[in-house]
Amino acid sequence: MVHSLESALSGAISYAKDLNSSLNDIRIVTGQSVDQMSKFASTANQMAQELSTTTTAYSKAALIFYQQGLDDKAVKERTDTVIKMANVTKDSAADVSSYMTAIWNNFDDGTKPLEHYADVITALGASTASSSAEIAAGLEKFASIGKTIGLSYDYATSALATIVANTRQSADTVGTGLRTIFSRLQGLKLGDTLE
Repeated sequence: MVHSLESALSGAISYAKDLNSSLNDIRIVTGQSVDQMSKFASTANQMAQELSTTTTAYSKAALIFYQQGLDDKAVKERTDTVIKMANVTKDSAADVSSYMTAIWNNFDDGTKPLEHYADVITALGASTASSSAEIAAGLEKFASIGKTIGLSYDYATSALATIVANTRQSADTVGTGLRTIFSRLQGLKLGDTLE
């Protein structure tokens, strides 16, 4: 019993240190006061309970978006979406934050809720032989060029997932191939490669 109590106490102390470190990092990035961080911690705890995660995981995901210079509302919206997606895909919130940031930065035009992008990639990952992380990694290879030539997120994601599922090539390889194809189409459109 003493050993179990010591383990539980040690775990609680470690968790408290991790949470404090994460909150301190947010405070440094945002320049918020101790009182503001106390309110954030309370909100983060409430949201973590609603989203079935820990306050530390929630605050670490929020830190990534605060580091991007986003305001509190945008941070909350992105963090909530990332945590929900991480719960479904079983990826870490840090990994989901990374690849969803690339997707949002290249495809989000404000016409659809942020959850739409997570829903599409999760649904395609579940219905094909690809994971959400694989699809996102492939999208990162050609997202910027796809947006330039007018390729929609839904079409780009579906094309990538279909090719990966049918060929079983890595998403990186497929994404690089699509980038080459779309770059040449863009060059043709601009008149650079008429021959």
